Amino acid sequence: MRLMKALNAVFPDSPGATVAINYTGTTTPASLFADALGATPVPNPVGTDANARIHVYVMDGIYDMRVVFGTTSYAVIGVEHFKSFDLRGFGARGDTQIVTDGAMSGGSAILTSASGQFAPGDVGKAVAVVGAGAAGATLLTTVASRLSATQVGLSASASNTVSGATVEWGTDDTAAIQSALNAFNSAANTGSGGTLPLSPGIYFVTASLQVYRHIKIAGPQGFRAEQWQDSGRGATFVNHTPNAPTFILHGQQELNGLNFEGSGRGAYVQFVNNTIAVRNCAFRGRDHGIYANSPGSVYDILISDSIFASQSADCIQLNTTQVDSLVAIERCWFRKVGGYRGRGINIQNLNGGYAPLVIRDCLFDNLTMANAQGVAISTAASQAVVIEGNHFESINGTGSDTIFLGGTTGAQITGNHFLNCNQGVRIGSSAKTFLAGNYWQAGRSTLIFNSDARDTLAFGIPAGTNIGTGLDYALYFDNGSLRTDFTSRR
Repeated sequence: MRLMKALNAVFPDSPGATVAINYTGTTTPASLFADALGATPVPNPVGTDANARIHVYVMDGIYDMRVVFGTTSYAVIGVEHFKSFDLRGFGARGDTQIVTDGAMSGGSAILTSASGQFAPGDVGKAVAVVGAGAAGATLLTTVASRLSATQVGLSASASNTVSGATVEWGTDDTAAIQSALNAFNSAANTGSGGTLPLSPGIYFVTASLQVYRHIKIAGPQGFRAEQWQDSGRGATFVNHTPNAPTFILHGQQELNGLNFEGSGRGAYVQFVNNTIAVRNCAFRGRDHGIYANSPGSVYDILISDSIFASQSADCIQLNTTQVDSLVAIERCWFRKVGGYRGRGINIQNLNGGYAPLVIRDCLFDNLTMANAQGVAISTAASQAVVIEGNHFESINGTGSDTIFLGGTTGAQITGNHFLNCNQGVRIGSSAKTFLAGNYWQAGRSTLIFNSDARDTLAFGIPAGTNIGTGLDYALYFDNGSLRTDFTSRR
């Protein structure tokens, strides 16, 4: 059972006044209770006592109050005492259900699930059937009819026959959540900012949510990204609309403690002129987890403590005109990136920036498709690249690279662990690259290949490594013993 939170307020010189309490930015009355268990409702509006006070219990949220005392009335906007924000006040339901036993036949609109969770109230809800759409894509439609607890009729037919398919269905909460974002932005002093904490729930969206400046969107307290396999623990957004990111970030936002599912993009950074931060989030089964494509400058991009799982494209792609300050990606986990040439991190086209680019203490695991890359940096503007303390494992598809540098100057690759990888580091058209303190283990992770590289210095390369061309100096391990002489490659 979920406890209510006490709302205590004093209205000076207003004993006997009436106070209407609504969800902020709406005329929807909040549910008020006399007890923390929410067992005894009280009327809304509520009257002040002889001491001009009210004492009621409400769900977590942000509220507007209008006080009426005789012929006088005034508003109190954006009362925020609580830890989470109830999107249900704006009509969001967060009622999405997920099963993994869906079955459809090609050309048929009948969806079967042996789990037997379909209810009469599901008619009209959005539904996604993974693999049942054209060319194996996700079929995104609505529930047209309920035939039984195990069968529903959909508004569109399957293009492919599927069984054991992931099925997600729920109320389309797109408009309600956008209304909440708009109301919060307005209540937060017209863009001056604040934290928008969200209640647990699985929210189905079918279009992009616009997030404007100075807003931090945070999941429930205590949610950790490593809980990503349990959707019900946090604030989860399900989005299967092609090329429609769940959030479009317009600058100076932070996402913290959120869970993103589906085949659409997660967070899309667009027209940014300020800082973006993503912390403690989970992205799974997505086109891109985070995609930045901005014609303007990005002052800082900070991504940390997040998980990117089973992506169908690059987990993080930064493709923006210029970064004038720091790009830092730290303590993230990239696993099972799918699709041809999928990458954990792809940085490109940062023209004219002199920003430090730091990739530190991350785990790259099981990127096994052809031409995959753990980290790919293809930009002539990256003049201070640091890749350190990362673990790369099983990046071993045909033609894959664990790390690719193209056009960098002054990159440092230090303290990384390469395990069972096809190709450790490939350097092309880069200058002043320094490698030291890396540990190469199993597979072909000892391979270093340089093409058109200049002023490259590598220490600690195991004996037998295929160095390729372009390496200026190297210090080798030979049969377990360190050879003390430098070996010039030119």
